[in-house]
Amino acid sequence: MNTKQLGKSNVKVSDQIFGCWAIGGTYFTGAEDEKSIAAIREAVDHGITSLDTAYIYGNGHSEQIVGQAVKGYDREKLTIITKLWKTWMAKDLVETACDQSLKALDMDYIDVY
Repeated sequence: MNTKQLGKSNVKVSDQIFGCWAIGGTYFTGAEDEKSIAAIREAVDHGITSLDTAYIYGNGHSEQIVGQAVKGYDREKLTIITKLWKTWMAKDLVETACDQSLKALDMDYIDVY
């Protein structure tokens, strides 16, 4: 899979990005965690290195599933994208929201926030 540089940053994203909205379970029913984890791993095994999630996707559940799914992979070869919801965009809340996402992902850093 080809990657492209994101703007002028050092971040690279794969041509295809795995969207993780449905695995959060809030707006979609029937998403099973084990199948979601297997789907993410299958995507990564076939070259998709960029995963897009957000706190709002299942109130952090999607981030938790992404974190579980990528355990055992070389983190430096993945691009993790997550977002905060508008209620967390106040200057004094952004850091707290980011910390919560890091905890849910069980990661030390987020590539794109």
